[in-house]
Amino acid sequence: MEMILPRLLFIVLLGGASLIIGCASPADRTSRLERRQDNIDARTAGRQERWQIRSEREDARAKARFDAM
Repeated sequence: MEMILPRLLFIVLLGGASLIIGCASPADRTSRLERRQDNIDARTAGRQERWQIRSEREDARAKARFDAM
């Protein structure tokens, strides 16, 4: 009997938290989605910039190697 009450309380609290999260307003969900998309876009832009820098360095090395021959 002692273990039933804490488990029941845990289940009720977990269910309540799920309801609160599930009842978020559409504006909250939209802003969360926009923040997530902004983070994805920032990481993608950073990755593309690093690829561009690597490409320029590789081109410079290839040109120097070609000129040295």
